[in-house]
Amino acid sequence: MRYRLFFLWMSLFALLGCANGMPATPSNGQNGQLEGRILVWHGWEGQDAAVLESQIATFRRLYPNMTIAVVQVPPAELLTRYSEAARLGLGPDLLIGRSEWLAELVTAAIVQDISAEIAGNTSKYFPTALAQLRYNAGLYGLPLALRPTALYYNRTLVATPAATLDQLLQHATDGHVIALSTRAESAYWGITAFGPPLIGADGALTADHTGLIGWLNWLKRAQDNPNVILSQDEAALEQLFAAGQATYYVGSADLLAGFKATLEETAVAGSVVGVAPLPSGANSGQPLLDVDALYFNAASSSRQYALALVLADFLTNTEQGTVLLRELGRVPASQRVRVNNRLYPLAAVFAQQGRVATHVPQTLQPLLLGEAGDGMYTAVLSGVRETDTAVCEYMLTIRQTIQGATPDLSECGSEGNLIICQWSLCSGRSPDIH
Repeated sequence: MRYRLFFLWMSLFALLGCANGMPATPSNGQNGQLEGRILVWHGWEGQDAAVLESQIATFRRLYPNMTIAVVQVPPAELLTRYSEAARLGLGPDLLIGRSEWLAELVTAAIVQDISAEIAGNTSKYFPTALAQLRYNAGLYGLPLALRPTALYYNRTLVATPAATLDQLLQHATDGHVIALSTRAESAYWGITAFGPPLIGADGALTADHTGLIGWLNWLKRAQDNPNVILSQDEAALEQLFAAGQATYYVGSADLLAGFKATLEETAVAGSVVGVAPLPSGANSGQPLLDVDALYFNAASSSRQYALALVLADFLTNTEQGTVLLRELGRVPASQRVRVNNRLYPLAAVFAQQGRVATHVPQTLQPLLLGEAGDGMYTAVLSGVRETDTAVCEYMLTIRQTIQGATPDLSECGSEGNLIICQWSLCSGRSPDIH
């Protein structure tokens, strides 16, 4: 109860500007300085939180007439705490959270659409990073840092990491343990290694699913190797790598600090954790991109909202992006920040992966990357469904759900080894029967 009252008090603090009759837009106070007060919530911990506090302290020195209260919330509670407060018209003016929260926040109408305010001022951000924060026609946040996926490897176990999926399997045959997630979202990178992504440049579903079929068939072969561990329990897979029991793990950039702290704590000398580009198949693997985002509370007054935009612009400028890179190894969302490969070799790999990352619109993510996708991977890898049948059913269900129709999977029916598919859904084979 005391904890909840503390957050309530801090939320009320942010609303005092409106209660005191402050103007609706930022105005200059004494000496031409912006003045006002805003509240910021974040879930960063340890060194990350310290660097963020230092950046905001710099902002305070630049704008001494502004009062900024910063509250660190336990990461696991941040989304829930914010949602509860914002629905009551309270909470922070600026929230630092995950882009994967976007659909929930927009649906609840508790974050601002900032499209109009930053129109024509988005060129510094990676386009894919901005795309992660779009929902239908609106833009509901600004990207702060990229969280792309890459191939982690243990330098004490392998000197040169696998560059291709064939090499990865050969390393498994040679005795190296490979841990791979088969959650639809985390495994999406492998689709483009064998063919086109499931989403085209126009943001719509593609008709060519040969990439997904090829990727699933590769996973089926890979799981026959006793040193390849496929699972949707990502916490267990991460623990294997962190404990030095797996040579390889495909994971996001936010795991780097934890892996380094665990694996290098007892290391005699040198760096244990290595990062390499995702292994390729016929094509390069393209990961999905998650970002650390800056959200703006829909309950904030227009004055506080405008001040929060000023702070967000500061936190995402080239200089502050360089601070995140230098101090924390975080990949800035600003494409104006130069990531020097010699100074920041691991961050440079993540930056490279961020530049080639692909995108699934937020409106399609629950359908494409949620339980249906996870179930499709499970069905194929457990032998319950043939690959072509499972992919046909999966994509047909998504298409018909988008169209508002009840899924009819008869077009993907199978009997024995005979699989019948609609040509537009199971392309890459003979037209009707294969």
